[in-house]
This record gives sequence, C-alpha cells and structure tokens, in this order.
Amino acid sequence: LENRPETNARTEHFHDDLERGTVASMDVAGAPYHLWGYAVKHQAFCMARMPDLRSDGKAPYERRWGRPYDGVLCPFGCRCTYLLNKEEREKFGNRTAEGIVIGIARLGRFVVLDTKDYVNKTKARVFTIRDVQIHRDQFPMKDNKLCDDEDGMEILNKMFVEYRDRRPGTTQTTFVDKHNVL
Repeated sequence: LENRPETNARTEHFHDDLERGTVASMDVAGAPYHLWGYAVKHQAFCMARMPDLRSDGKAPYERRWGRPYDGVLCPFGCRCTYLLNKEEREKFGNRTAEGIVIGIARLGRFVVLDTKDYVNKTKARVFTIRDVQIHRDQFPMKDNKLCDDEDGMEILNKMFVEYRDRRPGTTQTTFVDKHNVL
C-alpha cells in the first residue's frame, strides 16, 4: 500500500540496517557529514558481500553470482598507502603516499581520498586505484581536527565533487581548487 511504511517491512528493515551501519562506520572513522554519500555506498557494498540472516547462510552477492566474493573488504575511513603514478613522483622521491579509503569500486579497486590535500584544505582529490596497502585499524580522520570550526566545514563542503568511474580499469581523478569553486 502506498505511503504506509509498515507494509514494506523488508525494505524498511534493509534501509534501517543500512542507515545504522553507515552511522556506525562514520562514527568509528571520525568522518565529517559531507562524506555521508561515500559511506552509504561503502556500507551497501559491504552488506551485499556479507552473509545475511537467511537459512542458506549465503551473502546476496553469492546468491546472485553463484560464487562467494573473493575481493578485499575494509572499513570506511581507514588509512591506506597507495602507489603514486610515475608522473606524480620524483625520480628519487617516495613511491607511495598516504590516503583514506572512502569506498570500494569495481575490479578490486578502492576509492581513495588523498590525505595531504585533505589536510591542507587546498583541494580534494578522490580517485580509484588498485595498488594500495590497507591499514584497517588506523583512522586518520578521527585524530584530525580539520572539521571543528564552521569555516573549515564550509570549505570542505565546497571542495568535494562526485567522482564517476566511467571505464573499468581507468583511474579518474577529480581536482577541485577551493578558490575556483562557484
């Protein structure tokens, strides 16, 4: 029946679980509210790959594709170290950089927020990458006092734009300069 949530028990229960899981993962990560969209996508991805309460003990992914998920799951907002592209690194400089995992993409790729740019409040760089080492027990946003003031929150909200992974196997990077945002 229309406009009656009690008639859609399964859907309402799923959305309740999704919301509670998202809130819990954002709280553990110490993530600011403007990352809510990424957190919801991450939570839905993980819920589809974990066994649910049905009698067969399988995950929705396994029921759909006939095989268990063999990829890596990680917590939202955890620290990662990723491999820099050849163009981004100096000849004798570091080959890796620090990032924050804010999602899981297709083909074993992770959605990463560049930590250095995030902390400096100059631009936000969000990209997908496969070459990453995940530190599941470290949450850099929890220790960072970046979002304590309203001005900092306003700057961060203007910095973020949604990424789209248009082709499998490609990395799309979004650069937003806080001075050029409308």
